[in-house]
Amino acid sequence: MPSHNKASQESQELCQNLLEALRKELPDVTRSESKDTCAIYVPGKNRFAYIYHRSKGKFIRVYFRGDISVTPALQKESSIIINTRPKVEKGWEKEFPYFVEIDSNEDISVIANIIYINAYPLSEKKIREKAQHKNITFPEELPENITTTSLLEGSVKTIKINAYERNPVARKICIAYYGCFCQICGFNFESVYGDLGRGIIHVHHIRPLSQINAGYRVDPISDLIPVCPNCHVVIHSKNPPLSIEKLKTSILETGK
Repeated sequence: MPSHNKASQESQELCQNLLEALRKELPDVTRSESKDTCAIYVPGKNRFAYIYHRSKGKFIRVYFRGDISVTPALQKESSIIINTRPKVEKGWEKEFPYFVEIDSNEDISVIANIIYINAYPLSEKKIREKAQHKNITFPEELPENITTTSLLEGSVKTIKINAYERNPVARKICIAYYGCFCQICGFNFESVYGDLGRGIIHVHHIRPLSQINAGYRVDPISDLIPVCPNCHVVIHSKNPPLSIEKLKTSILETGK
């Protein structure tokens, strides 16, 4: 594969157009060019996609990070063909397991959105794992069987939520599909708090996490739904948790 500068003009243009499309969501995203590929990343975070060029013709192949448990949901929502990378000697199929092939500008914006919601969160996750002790996690959902004493670690500095792993990619896909506002009462943080509230919302597991096995593959569209903290608290005020429909009906009956 040729480098960016040695690729065909058409291949270079596709690369640049994809980068520009990503900048609509990630203004700081940039490209690092090597003799074989172009690496796509946000400064300070890990690379989340690689672009391979052709020396002739209008074509690029983009390998990107992904989660095998949620990427099929993206396939359902798009006509873009998402290919699974075959096993290779260096194990790149684990770090960058998917790829798409682009030969026109027609689907650039759709592909950029797929990469943004599926690949970019994993580049952030890698950074968080390296500095986990510095992170603060919102207690979106606490299991019923956790006591107050189990929440404390040393002095009152850290609150640990449940040990079930929350998938950041699934959350991104869920919010991209439904929108960043409560699907029960309609509350939107950004409309009230401006830029300070942008992107803030809870994501409710319709099937309680305590009932999910370790190997369960979440469907971001049918298993998750964005809700505000108030509605989320009310949902989990009952055991089993209230259904979305039950809470919506309650709100309508009170006339709120």
